[in-house]
Amino acid sequence: MEIYDSIPRVLLPYITTTTQPDFHSTVVNTDELGFRVSHINKSIVDSRTWWDFDERAVVIGGSTVFGIGASKDTTTISSQLGDLTNTAFLNLGIRAGNSTQELIATLPFIGESRNIIICSGINNLLVNLQSIGINDLYGPLFAEEVLHDLSTYSIHEIRESLKSTLKNINTRTILNELSSRVISLLTGRGRIINKRRDSSYRPIEDAFNQALSIQCRYLNFMAKAMPNKDRLIFISQPFGEVESKNRTIEEQQLFEISDSMQGSQWELMKSQLVDMWPRYVADLRKFCQAEGIEFYCLDDLQFNGWTFVDRVHLTDNGYGQIARFISSKL
Repeated sequence: MEIYDSIPRVLLPYITTTTQPDFHSTVVNTDELGFRVSHINKSIVDSRTWWDFDERAVVIGGSTVFGIGASKDTTTISSQLGDLTNTAFLNLGIRAGNSTQELIATLPFIGESRNIIICSGINNLLVNLQSIGINDLYGPLFAEEVLHDLSTYSIHEIRESLKSTLKNINTRTILNELSSRVISLLTGRGRIINKRRDSSYRPIEDAFNQALSIQCRYLNFMAKAMPNKDRLIFISQPFGEVESKNRTIEEQQLFEISDSMQGSQWELMKSQLVDMWPRYVADLRKFCQAEGIEFYCLDDLQFNGWTFVDRVHLTDNGYGQIARFISSKL
């Protein structure tokens, strides 16, 4: 987890904020676009090599799909799915991404994917609860304050400022470092934004409806864009706070540590998520059924053993159980 926490989030075209490209470690590695590397039968699957495989598919979502908590690239959902199905699954998980970013990440791959698996949901709820109301049309971003502040400068001004103050440092290093520091400062773990710029508060029900509307709009687009809608599956990700199994000792201790690190603001946010999540999942299920989109809820899965490292990220064992469940539905 120390390695995961050390990976910078950076600004990149189109996807906006994502994991640092070409990051390498013994635990996690990313490709030139910041997507996590997957494996199938000892072969690497990334945004460059994916096209070379005969059987191709993608898994889309946030940090759960990215695989935070997995001890190595080969134990993420996408990698374990690849070995189970003999299909090259590209990992399109975006840490702290919303459904609009997930959609953009998927666009180059839609027409060439045998299956598209979306495992998502929590981020849309969380970011709408935290939002200060800048990007409601396309969906709030976790780094929306950073991007708003950047938008007050011209591209020329930003470039000249970087060149004049840091002219002896590699440009890519500058951008990575600045992105990481600014985003870390404004969207640090546990930081909850409750106020909008006009000093009023976003009602909880408005946040819920906004999150659901954006999620459904994204799913509707995906269903229409797929050559065969039967190849599209939406799976609501597991949320450890409402998951039905008895917690292991490891999970109980880790949850307590997580709560103590994030403080009282997180306790408020957690209680809101616990209250809203079951209704959010139920409404997504209804929408998918009406649109003919295959739907599953991972909170219904009876996980065995030590599954979670925190309430939304899993162990190798947890990701393996999800991969086996998805494989059984393909």
